[in-house]
Amino acid sequence: MTDHEHTFEDGPPIEDVVRFFRAERAGELAFSGHVRPLKFVTDNETGHIIAPVMVAAMDTFEHVLHIPEDTDDALHLLLTPEPINGDTHPGADRWRIYHGEPTDFTWVRLHIDTARYGPWVYDGDALMIPSALAKAEPGLCKLLNGDPEALRRMCESCAGVAVADPVCVGVDPDGAHVRARFGIVRIPFESPAETEADAKSAIDAMLRAGKGDS
Repeated sequence: MTDHEHTFEDGPPIEDVVRFFRAERAGELAFSGHVRPLKFVTDNETGHIIAPVMVAAMDTFEHVLHIPEDTDDALHLLLTPEPINGDTHPGADRWRIYHGEPTDFTWVRLHIDTARYGPWVYDGDALMIPSALAKAEPGLCKLLNGDPEALRRMCESCAGVAVADPVCVGVDPDGAHVRARFGIVRIPFESPAETEADAKSAIDAMLRAGKGDS
């Protein structure tokens, strides 16, 4: 730990760090002097990061993911990679649903060793949380995708730009991810939804707001 880092006891609560991490699905991966853009997802069952990386990324043991980029107030994750089979691992299919077909084909599961959020340092295990909505996620996505116009308005409100043909591809306790042509749009819940019923209630409220209903 450097003089500019502090232990988590004095920093933002871990829930805020998790919320920030869950919202983002892209960053910059630094390894062996390289810095490459990285699109990723998390495994619903384990909380590991799943992503395809260039072959050279496997030639070093130290990987740092900067989310969304390498700035002082970003989230910086020290990672340990483990190869996975991109043809059979469910996380790879999840990645394709979010991001399309990859340009790199070395698939990895990335364990978060430590996390630094601004100057604050946290145990990486605290960010690797299985999703409480994993089983309900397909139905929740279907609920949001059932009203494309309301979903489009929600995306425009959150992203500040028009989103043509938005598709909800993921839901977690803090919000939803929507695939747009330019990337992933985050639609946050007003409060955490740890149960399917809570998530449905939050989504119903957002759909009503997207329609302009009170």
